[in-house]
Amino acid sequence: MSRSFAFLLCLAGCNTFGVEVVQREVVASHPGDGIAAVSADVSVEGTVSARGGAGGIDATASVEAWIEPDSSAALLDRVRIAMDAVGSELVVAPDLKGAGTEQIVLTDLELLLADRLALDLAVSHGDVAVSALAGPVHIDAPDGAVTLDDTGPVDVAAREVTAVIGGGGSIAASGSGAVTITVLGSDFDALSVTSETGPVAIHLPEGRGWDIELATSGEGTAMVSLGGLSCGTTGDPCDSIRFGEGGPLIHVESAGGIITVDDLR
Repeated sequence: MSRSFAFLLCLAGCNTFGVEVVQREVVASHPGDGIAAVSADVSVEGTVSARGGAGGIDATASVEAWIEPDSSAALLDRVRIAMDAVGSELVVAPDLKGAGTEQIVLTDLELLLADRLALDLAVSHGDVAVSALAGPVHIDAPDGAVTLDDTGPVDVAAREVTAVIGGGGSIAASGSGAVTITVLGSDFDALSVTSETGPVAIHLPEGRGWDIELATSGEGTAMVSLGGLSCGTTGDPCDSIRFGEGGPLIHVESAGGIITVDDLR
């Protein structure tokens, strides 16, 4: 496998309560030949971000360590980003080379990708931001907030989600996390959104046909206002509604939140 690595060693040291804080940025690159998808399974203190528009595949890991004053930072010098191709999938894995006497933390991970690639992220801790990717996006971030800006089909589960998407898919928010979705087009089959108790707001392009299914329980309520027509007022509950000649299915379930569906303006 053809692969090149570039490592940027950016040292910033300071003493805090008798501990030296050392920071590094580590960069790795892959030409992207034969790669259709990129995946990563990480935990970060900050954000995992992915952005399209690159010619190949670039990854930048920001790491931080707390070391006794005057100690060597050699351990940080060993930090690498592994890029291993498994068939047509490229697995990106920061290797922190941790030890019991040092504390090394991955603060952020940035991915620059060709916009055609699929993305699969599992983020056990930290937030996620994805932009300008036409390929399918899968994110599992149970403890994080996910922001999507101009992406293709999505399959996302997170604490809360804010999305501008060009296709359908599935989005789920846990707890009281909010979901706000702006749909850019209608060239997809379905968009499914589930929320436990958080609010859901979906903004749809004007002048399109839609099939809408809404399901609420507990204290959940639903209101739809599209093309000058609306439902969800007292005595006019919203559940299954067709607007225009019908079109993509928008299915929303909430166990207690407020659902609103309206025109994108």
